[in-house]
Amino acid sequence: MNSLAAQKGFFEEFARAQNHNLVDIYADEGISGTAKKKRKEFLRLMEDARRGRFDIVCVKDISRLARNTLDFLESIRALKAMNIETLFVSNNMTILGNSEFVPTIMAALAQEESANMSKRIKFGKQVNAKKGRVPNFVYGYDKIAGDYFNLAVNAFEADVVRRIFYMYLEQGHGTGKIAAQLNSEGIKTKRGADFSQNAVVRILTNEIYIGRVVNGKQEVKDFLTGGAQGD
Repeated sequence: MNSLAAQKGFFEEFARAQNHNLVDIYADEGISGTAKKKRKEFLRLMEDARRGRFDIVCVKDISRLARNTLDFLESIRALKAMNIETLFVSNNMTILGNSEFVPTIMAALAQEESANMSKRIKFGKQVNAKKGRVPNFVYGYDKIAGDYFNLAVNAFEADVVRRIFYMYLEQGHGTGKIAAQLNSEGIKTKRGADFSQNAVVRILTNEIYIGRVVNGKQEVKDFLTGGAQGD
C-alpha cells in the first residue's frame, strides 16, 4: 500500500512539473501484468483512451504496462492508432512514431523475469511440500508463529466449518444458501470478505478438515495464461 501510494504521489507531482492536466490514475493493485484480461484498471485505461479522455499515457516503466510481450505490443499499437503517446518515465522513452525495437526488447526481458519468478515460487512450494509444511492460510485454523508444521484451531471459525458441513450434509442446503446464511449473520471469510458460493465449496472439498494435508493440488502450467492443472 505504501508503494502504491508513493507511485500515485510521484505521478501527481510529475503531472504538475510537466504542466500536464492529470485525468486519472490507473493502478492494478497486486495484479500480475502477465495477463491483461485480469487487469480491470488497465482495461479501463484502454476504454478511456477509446473515448478520447487523454492524449498521453505516463507509465513508470515498461514492465508496469505489461509483462507479456504480446500484450505490450498490442497495447502500444492500439494507443498509437488513437494518436496517444505512451511515456515510460523510468526509461526516458516515448512511443508514438518511434521504432518499437528497443521497447520490445525491454518488454521481452520483463516477461522473462516473470517466468523466472514463477519458477522460483514453484520451487519454493515443492520444497515446503517435501518438508511437510502446513498451509499458512486455512479457515478454521491460525498459523502458529515460527511453527511451519502445525496449525492452531480457531474456535470460532472451527464452529463455522462444522455448521457448513452440517447445513450441507444434514439439512441439505446448497452452497449458495449456506453462503447467504453466513453473510446474513455477518460472518466473514479469513480475509474479512463476505462468503461466496465458491468459498463454501472450497471448505467442503478441502481435505485438511479430515486431517489430510495435500500439497500441490494445483499447479500453474503457463504463467502467462494462468492455466492450471490439478495434481
